Amino acid sequence: MAVERELAPSPSSESAAASASETSPSGAEPLPGANGAVDVLEAGGMPGDSREPVRMDVPNPPGPVSVSPDGATLAYLVRAGTGFRLELCPAGGGGPTTLDLPFSPLPDEAAEGEPGTGEGPAWSPDGRRLAVAGAHPGHAGSAIWLVVVETGESRLLVDHRAADRGPRWSPDGALVAFTSRPEGRADTVCMAFADEPGPAIALTDGRQDDRDPAWSFDGSLLAFRRRHGEVSGDHDLWVATLATGELRQLTGKPGKAGLGGKPANRWGLRWAPDRLQMAYVTDEREWDIIAVINGENGAGWTLAGEAGDKADPRWDPAGKKILYTRSQGTTTACCVKGTSAATATVLDPGDGVASSPRWLGEGRVVYRFGDPRRAATLVVQDAVEGATRITLPAPEGTIPVTSVTAGEDAGVTTADGATPLTGDGSPAEADGAPEVTPPTAASPDAPSIEGDASEGTEVPTADAGRGLPEPIAGYVTPGSFEVEVDEGVTLSGLTYRLPERSGPAPAVISLGDGPPRRHGSEVQPLEQGLAAADLWVYAPNGRGIAGYGRSVSDTQAAMADQEVEIGDLVTVAVAVRTREGVIDQAPAFVGRGYGGTLALLTAGRPGLARAYVAIDPVADWDQELDEADPAWRAWITEHLGVPAVQRGRVATHTPTTYAGLLDGPVLLVGTGDASPGRAAQLRGFAALLDELGVSYELAEVPAGESPDAVAERVAEFLRGALAPDPMTGAEPETADDEVGGRAELPVDEGASDETVGDGGTEPARG
Repeated sequence: MAVERELAPSPSSESAAASASETSPSGAEPLPGANGAVDVLEAGGMPGDSREPVRMDVPNPPGPVSVSPDGATLAYLVRAGTGFRLELCPAGGGGPTTLDLPFSPLPDEAAEGEPGTGEGPAWSPDGRRLAVAGAHPGHAGSAIWLVVVETGESRLLVDHRAADRGPRWSPDGALVAFTSRPEGRADTVCMAFADEPGPAIALTDGRQDDRDPAWSFDGSLLAFRRRHGEVSGDHDLWVATLATGELRQLTGKPGKAGLGGKPANRWGLRWAPDRLQMAYVTDEREWDIIAVINGENGAGWTLAGEAGDKADPRWDPAGKKILYTRSQGTTTACCVKGTSAATATVLDPGDGVASSPRWLGEGRVVYRFGDPRRAATLVVQDAVEGATRITLPAPEGTIPVTSVTAGEDAGVTTADGATPLTGDGSPAEADGAPEVTPPTAASPDAPSIEGDASEGTEVPTADAGRGLPEPIAGYVTPGSFEVEVDEGVTLSGLTYRLPERSGPAPAVISLGDGPPRRHGSEVQPLEQGLAAADLWVYAPNGRGIAGYGRSVSDTQAAMADQEVEIGDLVTVAVAVRTREGVIDQAPAFVGRGYGGTLALLTAGRPGLARAYVAIDPVADWDQELDEADPAWRAWITEHLGVPAVQRGRVATHTPTTYAGLLDGPVLLVGTGDASPGRAAQLRGFAALLDELGVSYELAEVPAGESPDAVAERVAEFLRGALAPDPMTGAEPETADDEVGGRAELPVDEGASDETVGDGGTEPARG
């Protein structure tokens, strides 16, 4: 049954809480046991902690960046409430400006959600206009809008009933190619004249998914991706000859051997600026690699095949180098590699997450970078190792985040808002917040390289910061922890613990959003908030997540019938209990979305968890698929199956199957930012728990709250659920058996064996 509680709203959410008490996320009926408010901790930690929580602002991260033809201006989208706005920022420094548009702009993302496919608004070759995807004024689909940069004047490129995205200008600026999905048809490659309104000209027939067009340097060829057969994740490369309309297949052709011969996913198409060669990303190897293919004869070779998943390749203006990102473990580095070079150069320290790399000209690059203590922002540097990094001003608007001060002087900034620099040019640490950087998977001993400008390096105006932004006060630098879960399969992740704390702490295993989203070395408000509550937090990256090679990313799909994810979590939980500084008791499992689903599924292993927290969990896969975006739907069906066809398999990935086995305190959290489908799934799961007589707490966080509002609510719940027994200082004895010096947690092998007539699984009755 739900436990109804009076929760005090945070100061920033009183008005939101008032309205949320009448409606739940997405305007649905109120969730039982919740009043729409958020319980805010009175102190930033466990009992006796004297630190004060301080609400501060974190920059609103910019979306993928597009650079104007002259390299002087950056265009990108920024979140604004529930939508986005279009901003322009000088590449040499200075504050961003917002274009006032008559439509709501939409991110330019590939349908299958491959990493590094976001383009940002598309500049016309003369730099006067931007092509932007946005909401159509007359129907529910999306459209391509042409925006005059100087005035913001906008018009539709094509007015038809379809979902249009991904505009790409021809080299002469006369045409715009784009991906269109007309009603009742597949993705189609189309183009239209840019100077006057007119119809869409279809280059493909719409019988199978054709998407993501890319113009050759001379405008003679238009490359695109075509879905390979019925496998939604695989794509071949094709080219259209504009003069004749001929379509030619470059990869995946019968009889083609070597690179490009077998079915694979290929994306990120980029033509060289001076020849008919195209760089792209393919998953044909153990890691995602960057390959080059000849657009005329289909001959290809590997350009960047080192360890790590590559993404977002970009040719330099001379066509001699490729800029790209490389993800390995929890970090993503920005790299550059010459077309004939043996190795790549890493441009950033390799201790955070880089994305959206772009050339500015004259050997300079811009990319988005953030780390566990700094929100992502745009940085500019020369394309050489060790160059000074220049921080561009953050987009207008901020995201409020509660942090915990470590002293009165924490968070000191210079007059221009930059981080104070020490004598050697490195950022000065905030008083009381020492930074200890552990080795990372991508760069074991990566040094910080921000500092004073070297000779010959142009420094932007005084409006731009130098080095990296100030760390968020109270945020910790995470450590790393690896667990071998199978022969040859090791899962790694990040640990969060206040460095000034001594003695063991209760453990929390945070599953984040679950696969396929990686828990990376970037700002993570949930894990940081739990660490501030004096908990030891481990965020592992499980199977199905990229950045660890095919042996990790692909084995969840191959072993879906074996409930391999929960088996891995058993091993992780045992390993966590043996860690120094961790109380030897069952950990709590916390997750959001599919991560929340996995947290609830651990109930299928009685004794594994001491508490369960699920934030907007997936509880009904049929309902989830009804509203899933194409990328998420493709991942679900590939890795878990289709409910109508594989009910037994899907049932073992559904929390209702194990609801009656929940043997510890349960917290369900619904957020106002969740989709209507997720809100409905949460209500349905709560109703099932009521039917089964399983006690739980249910809280609701209003839309628009700070990212760490959920962390505050979860931390308060876990402080009680994980508190050691007051008489013994430890949890009550459990049924765990000691085998070989390690706790072997019992497994209920019959928990999912009983099926009902429709092929599903009967929920356990406890």
